Amino acid sequence: MTDPRPARSPGRRDSSGAVVDALDAQRLEERRRALRALLRRPLLTAHGGDAAVFRLIRGHQVWLRDWFTRETGWTLRVDPEVARLAKLPADLTDGTRPATAGAAMCCSAWRWRAWNGRRSRSPWAGSPRT
Repeated sequence: MTDPRPARSPGRRDSSGAVVDALDAQRLEERRRALRALLRRPLLTAHGGDAAVFRLIRGHQVWLRDWFTRETGWTLRVDPEVARLAKLPADLTDGTRPATAGAAMCCSAWRWRAWNGRRSRSPWAGSPRT
């Protein structure tokens, strides 16, 4: 059986192909906007300033839920009034992570001392040791 569509040259596209590409690009952009909004604000409501992005999340909720589950292990719950991204804390015992809790504490203490030293003169700075 032959293809009922007319043959096209490889370099040309018909208008239906351009429309499909435009719709795919729009769908991709909507998903990006929804992802960014959820990462920025994990609790969004259907009313007020969140209404437009909430409609995007509702429209793409299956894809978004699958993406967050697969890529991050987080869960997305969407109901008619609220979209909630439940972020789980990182597993600090995971050996693939370069920093540990102890390293983070050491770094925090160093930063505090550096900041405090700029803010006020340390009592032992400049004094000779006896």
